[in-house]
Amino acid sequence: MDWHMACSCAQSSTAVLLTQLGYLAQLGLGVPFFQRRRTMKLSKLANAVMWLPGFGPEDQITLPVAKEAQIIEFPKAAVHEVVKAAWPRLDASVFASLSGDVTKFDANLAAIGILRKLDEEKRQPTAEERSMLNRYTGWGGLPQAFNSEQSDDVWRSRADRLKALLSTGEHQLAEGSTPNAHYTSLEVIKAMWEMVRRLGFKGGRILEPAAGVGYFIGAMPKEIAEMSTVTAIELDALSARITKALYGEYGVDVHQAGAEHVPLPPEYFDLAISNVPFGNYKVAELRNVPYANFTIHNYFFAKALEVVRPGGLVAFITSSFTLDASDNRVRAYLSSQADLVAAIRLPNAAFKKIANTEVTTDILILQKPLNGKTANGKRWLDAVFLDDASPIYGGYKSYNSSDAIRCNLWFAENPQWVIGKLKLVNNGYGKSVGCVFDGDDLAGELAKRIDMLPEGIYTSNKEDVECGNVVKLSLTQHHSPGFRVIDGKVYEISGAEAVAYKAPQKTLERIAGLVKIREVARQLIKVQVETDDDNLLRVHHSSLNASYDGFVAKHGFIHAKANRKAFKGDPDLPLLLSLERWNEETQTAEKADIFYRRTVKAFKRIERCETQQEALTVSVVEKGRIDENRIGELLGKPGDEALKELEGLGAVFHDPETGKWETADAYLSGNVRYKLTVARVAGERFAGNVKALEAVIPTDLAPHEIGARIGSTWIPTQYYEQFLNELLA
Repeated sequence: MDWHMACSCAQSSTAVLLTQLGYLAQLGLGVPFFQRRRTMKLSKLANAVMWLPGFGPEDQITLPVAKEAQIIEFPKAAVHEVVKAAWPRLDASVFASLSGDVTKFDANLAAIGILRKLDEEKRQPTAEERSMLNRYTGWGGLPQAFNSEQSDDVWRSRADRLKALLSTGEHQLAEGSTPNAHYTSLEVIKAMWEMVRRLGFKGGRILEPAAGVGYFIGAMPKEIAEMSTVTAIELDALSARITKALYGEYGVDVHQAGAEHVPLPPEYFDLAISNVPFGNYKVAELRNVPYANFTIHNYFFAKALEVVRPGGLVAFITSSFTLDASDNRVRAYLSSQADLVAAIRLPNAAFKKIANTEVTTDILILQKPLNGKTANGKRWLDAVFLDDASPIYGGYKSYNSSDAIRCNLWFAENPQWVIGKLKLVNNGYGKSVGCVFDGDDLAGELAKRIDMLPEGIYTSNKEDVECGNVVKLSLTQHHSPGFRVIDGKVYEISGAEAVAYKAPQKTLERIAGLVKIREVARQLIKVQVETDDDNLLRVHHSSLNASYDGFVAKHGFIHAKANRKAFKGDPDLPLLLSLERWNEETQTAEKADIFYRRTVKAFKRIERCETQQEALTVSVVEKGRIDENRIGELLGKPGDEALKELEGLGAVFHDPETGKWETADAYLSGNVRYKLTVARVAGERFAGNVKALEAVIPTDLAPHEIGARIGSTWIPTQYYEQFLNELLA
């Protein structure tokens, strides 16, 4: 549309003209192509509001064509789920002869030697070297390997050898891991994967926040591994390097740091699975979060629930004190964030062979609710004394007295989830409740608990939408903010959520009628853009007149107070009001020009572009997005090849969160800190994203640039208390 055409429309309602010009500006019409290379910078919300549902660039309409013409439909590209190459499975035969402190020490040193060799030769491990790396079991239960002053000459010699082999930093980290670096039995890991599979998990974004050397990753079922992206975190430098050597080439993103220091995007992962470290100490969490003071094993649960999406799962092995502690504040917090799916009490000897320790642990499976509201039944909050008549009571009892065995109410009411009996055992510091199992088939007992789990309670994001479990919608032309009528019911779409709109029946009828007029008006404007056939326009003019006349006969003019009030929550109210010329004095309206004549000039399609940037601009102004096929068509080459060239130029970026291409203007704006966090955990493929985002991150404010007022909610209460104590002391 040129400016002469705009002037010829001056007699139309000014609002109509502005609305349509806004639409044309999105298409890039009315400005010579080579003067429109600069893409408009629009936020997602602005983009959603300006594209009018029903006539956005992706909406399709059927146009009558002359008999001699033929329309050839290009086949739609098939949508395939990406199947990744899976790593060799971790087999139990690797650990067949791995028992005893000396054997484990020697296996650890052999693995370190292989790791050094791989680093020097800059290559991936062979099958034999993979087996040797997998035999590294960490230093949990081997404190003597770090004691150079012990009386045992042989172990003192081993400690000296280890110290000479490791750097100072590596040695300090390894020594610091001795209290909790207890690796997990493979039969327990495999059982946990079967548990999440029974719950419905088939693949997705997986977080292993305490990876060790990657046993959970190595034992992951092949079908899940092929459909997943994995992020692994490990504090110990040697363990993290071994994990990267084993799985880095397969796309596993490994971070060597404490879990509290790795920035992870909130509500991003589908599953968090691990054997988390446990102990009576806290992590160095510097953020002001409710769980900053939790002990380490409880901290991992709270952090995982922060980064797992609604509907996602957290499956951790943890200390029995998570459930059995007399203070239930941690469980109260966890229950406010997630529902308990199951808890399985493991025998205290479950990890004795591989980890050289006896400790009572639980497999705890939580699910974050889709709607943000946890279930009312909180039967796992309290710890109680177990009745000595319980089938899992294994303590001493006589006619007059019995041992006091404390456990979680969940186990007291559901004893079938305990593998063994609960009794007082000596833990080296005194008596504590342990779980003693007299049998020898732990794998069989775990299989029984797997069969007791509910089936299919987890669904992927895609399945959630297909099953109607989720009301969240993507902000596209089809689901723009405002009112929509779906299956005869009025819904209000705000942000990314569609909610049935509650109002009196008369108001709902008004809204439904106005939605119909809006859709017909949008389609009419779209047809004007797409064809210069005025005969076709008459059909749409008739449709708009019929819809409008029917509404006015029943509910009055669009400008009527009741109609404006009913539709005030919709951003398209100005469009509807622009369809009338309203006389404030007489309280009457006339139809605008759009009811009778063309108000928008037909769009002429561009057939060829000389540069990738020009093709990108055409795609954005025509489609409102990056269309791979259209860009390829304009350049005369495959679309994926053209996008790779554009990515190399820094003109487009592949968003690891949405899986879609975005222009540089769009991707490098908005919440760039969050995008950087996502890109960093998405793997090497997105190294270019990380570099570009780091370049646009705004400079952090210096302390003197931050003002704080008393009463600011972002300041922890402990600092108010400290300030007042010092001021008033």
